[in-house]
Amino acid sequence: MQIDYSISIDLTSTCEATGLETTELIEIVSHGIIEPEGSCPEEWVFDIDMLATAKRAIRLQRDLHLDWAAVGLAIDLIQERDKLADENAILRAQLQRLMQE
Repeated sequence: MQIDYSISIDLTSTCEATGLETTELIEIVSHGIIEPEGSCPEEWVFDIDMLATAKRAIRLQRDLHLDWAAVGLAIDLIQERDKLADENAILRAQLQRLMQE
């Protein structure tokens, strides 16, 4: 038996968890910054990673006064940087093991 550790929450709970207004969350979704499951806001379901991304997006928009297209680009670049950092850590560990042999 496989346990599913993912948590999904609806629009209202997501707004409460992130401190975002419904209109702000809809704006973030409309720009493709996060992509919930469901065909309309009443059916949307968000996962935990989307909460963090939504919070980050609204912070970028508010603090840096970016338009939503720029926020989307910044989020993509941040996620790519994080992915590369993770891959780099894995490669460093592999190299370290090879050097010890």
